[in-house]
Amino acid sequence: MENLIKEIYTITNKFREVLKTTNHVFLTQEEIDDWDIIWDMPRLSNVNKYSYYDEYVIVSIVNGVINTIGISEGDSGEEKVFDLDDLSTDELIMIIENLN
Repeated sequence: MENLIKEIYTITNKFREVLKTTNHVFLTQEEIDDWDIIWDMPRLSNVNKYSYYDEYVIVSIVNGVINTIGISEGDSGEEKVFDLDDLSTDELIMIIENLN
Protein backbone atom coordinates (compact mmCIF):
# COMPACT_ATOMS: atom_id res chain seq x y z
CA MET A 1 0.00 0.00 0.00
CA GLU A 2 2.83 2.38 0.83
CA ASN A 3 4.33 1.84 -2.63
CA LEU A 4 1.01 2.68 -4.24
CA ILE A 5 0.78 5.93 -2.28
CA LYS A 6 4.31 6.87 -3.35
CA GLU A 7 3.46 6.10 -6.96
CA ILE A 8 0.33 8.29 -6.83
CA TYR A 9 2.38 11.10 -5.29
CA THR A 10 5.02 10.75 -8.03
CA ILE A 11 2.40 10.80 -10.81
CA THR A 12 0.67 13.82 -9.26
CA ASN A 13 3.97 15.69 -9.22
CA LYS A 14 4.53 14.78 -12.88
CA PHE A 15 1.11 16.25 -13.71
CA ARG A 16 2.11 19.48 -11.97
CA GLU A 17 5.44 19.61 -13.83
CA VAL A 18 3.69 19.19 -17.19
CA LEU A 19 1.14 21.87 -16.39
CA LYS A 20 3.82 24.32 -15.21
CA THR A 21 5.03 24.55 -18.81
CA THR A 22 1.61 24.43 -20.44
CA ASN A 23 -0.06 27.34 -22.21
CA HIS A 24 -3.64 26.62 -23.22
CA VAL A 25 -6.77 28.71 -23.74
CA PHE A 26 -9.98 26.94 -22.78
CA LEU A 27 -12.28 29.90 -23.46
CA THR A 28 -11.91 32.95 -25.69
CA GLN A 29 -13.46 36.28 -24.74
CA GLU A 30 -16.15 35.70 -27.38
CA GLU A 31 -17.06 32.37 -25.77
CA ILE A 32 -17.12 33.97 -22.32
CA ASP A 33 -19.48 36.64 -23.65
CA ASP A 34 -21.75 33.92 -25.07
CA TRP A 35 -21.86 32.36 -21.57
CA ASP A 36 -23.79 29.21 -22.61
CA ILE A 37 -20.61 27.27 -23.45
CA ILE A 38 -19.23 27.93 -19.96
CA TRP A 39 -21.39 25.21 -18.45
CA ASP A 40 -19.60 22.55 -20.50
CA MET A 41 -16.08 23.67 -19.60
CA PRO A 42 -13.76 22.36 -16.84
CA ARG A 43 -14.31 23.93 -13.44
CA LEU A 44 -12.61 24.33 -10.10
CA SER A 45 -14.34 24.71 -6.76
CA ASN A 46 -13.36 26.74 -3.76
CA VAL A 47 -14.87 26.89 -0.28
CA ASN A 48 -15.16 30.51 0.83
CA LYS A 49 -14.91 31.84 4.37
CA TYR A 50 -18.64 31.32 4.89
CA SER A 51 -18.34 27.61 3.93
CA TYR A 52 -20.10 28.11 0.60
CA TYR A 53 -18.80 26.38 -2.50
CA ASP A 54 -17.85 28.79 -5.25
CA GLU A 55 -17.35 27.43 -8.75
CA TYR A 56 -14.96 28.83 -11.31
CA VAL A 57 -14.70 27.91 -14.98
CA ILE A 58 -11.15 27.59 -16.30
CA VAL A 59 -10.40 30.24 -18.92
CA SER A 60 -6.71 29.51 -19.50
CA ILE A 61 -3.55 28.06 -18.08
CA VAL A 62 -0.30 29.93 -18.60
CA ASN A 63 2.91 28.41 -17.22
CA GLY A 64 1.12 26.84 -14.29
CA VAL A 65 -1.15 29.79 -13.51
CA ILE A 66 -4.81 28.87 -13.88
CA ASN A 67 -7.04 31.80 -14.78
CA THR A 68 -10.73 31.38 -14.03
CA ILE A 69 -14.03 33.24 -13.94
CA GLY A 70 -16.62 32.73 -11.21
CA ILE A 71 -19.90 31.15 -12.21
CA SER A 72 -21.52 30.86 -8.78
CA GLU A 73 -24.21 33.17 -7.54
CA GLY A 74 -22.62 36.23 -5.99
CA ASP A 75 -19.23 35.96 -7.73
CA SER A 76 -20.37 35.46 -11.32
CA GLY A 77 -17.81 36.97 -13.66
CA GLU A 78 -15.24 37.53 -10.91
CA GLU A 79 -11.73 36.56 -12.00
CA LYS A 80 -9.69 34.28 -9.74
CA VAL A 81 -6.24 32.76 -10.16
CA PHE A 82 -5.49 29.27 -8.88
CA ASP A 83 -2.04 27.84 -8.25
CA LEU A 84 -1.23 24.29 -9.36
CA ASP A 85 0.13 23.41 -5.94
CA ASP A 86 -3.29 24.04 -4.40
CA LEU A 87 -5.15 21.62 -6.67
CA SER A 88 -6.09 18.05 -5.87
CA THR A 89 -5.03 15.08 -7.96
CA ASP A 90 -8.58 14.85 -9.37
CA GLU A 91 -8.50 18.50 -10.44
CA LEU A 92 -5.09 18.06 -12.10
CA ILE A 93 -6.35 15.02 -14.02
CA MET A 94 -9.48 16.90 -15.11
CA ILE A 95 -7.37 19.76 -16.49
CA ILE A 96 -5.02 17.41 -18.36
CA GLU A 97 -7.96 15.49 -19.81
CA ASN A 98 -9.42 18.75 -21.14
CA LEU A 99 -6.22 19.90 -22.85
CA ASN A 100 -7.00 17.77 -25.90
